[in-house]
Amino acid sequence: MPLTPTPGSDAVLAGMTLVPGAGLAADLEEYINRVADYLANGHTYWKPGILLPVTRGGHGGSTAAQARTNLAAPWDAVGASGAPGGLKFTSPGFDRISLEAPGIAFPHTLAYLTDIPGAPDLSSRVAKSGDTMSGNLDVPNLGVSGSIFNSGMSSVVSGYVAVYRDASGRIGLSPSTRRAKKEIKAWAPNLQALLAIQVVTFRYRAELFDKTDPLRRDAPIEVGLIAEDLDALGLTWLVYYDAEGLPAGVHYEKLALALLPIVQDHEARLTEAEVGLDGVLARLDTLEGARA
Repeated sequence: MPLTPTPGSDAVLAGMTLVPGAGLAADLEEYINRVADYLANGHTYWKPGILLPVTRGGHGGSTAAQARTNLAAPWDAVGASGAPGGLKFTSPGFDRISLEAPGIAFPHTLAYLTDIPGAPDLSSRVAKSGDTMSGNLDVPNLGVSGSIFNSGMSSVVSGYVAVYRDASGRIGLSPSTRRAKKEIKAWAPNLQALLAIQVVTFRYRAELFDKTDPLRRDAPIEVGLIAEDLDALGLTWLVYYDAEGLPAGVHYEKLALALLPIVQDHEARLTEAEVGLDGVLARLDTLEGARA
């Protein structure tokens, strides 16, 4: 009586050769050994649709995506489209590449380019520490943790403004309009403190110069002010401080504000003296006229 399902049907689907019904008993050992070879070749001769679970050395997936998920393997396809939870590279322009990766918050982290020329306004590349470039570096935001050097600055003769750096290191302009200010009040500085400001000569210490700078060994004589002295006079508005609250430098650009109240005070005193002198001269003229 034939068995159901027919024995060997799965083997046929897997590509195995069946033992012929009319085979010789003497060949039975060879047929058994061939079946052993099929088993040794593993999934090569598995029936289609059979999935070996991860716990038994398989991936348990019928698609590549399922297999990656089951094995917790990262997405290895890199392209403009990317995939959920995988890597995605795009180009926002300016010779830059945007990288989106698992664990990195949107918007994309921008990666430096290495050896990718081609931008019309960039004749060199900035890829790592020590690299240089010429031309224009046109990016929305640029962060520099080291020093910035520019030996080729051109002169500006119109429309120029002063640039400042705030405590966070951001560079920008300082607005000075009523639109940007509130609680505007008249200011009465300590004139005696301003008059006590002492201008000094000095040389900068060698460690402030670059090691290759010849001025390191023979710094020139400079003229200026001492931040600690201004702080001691209470002129804190003329001083900027470091992160520890210690005087770090002088706001030389504000010295004009220090001169204005002094000049105004002297002008008021001079006007008052002139009025008094005119009165004295008028009385003298009156006395001389009476004597005559």
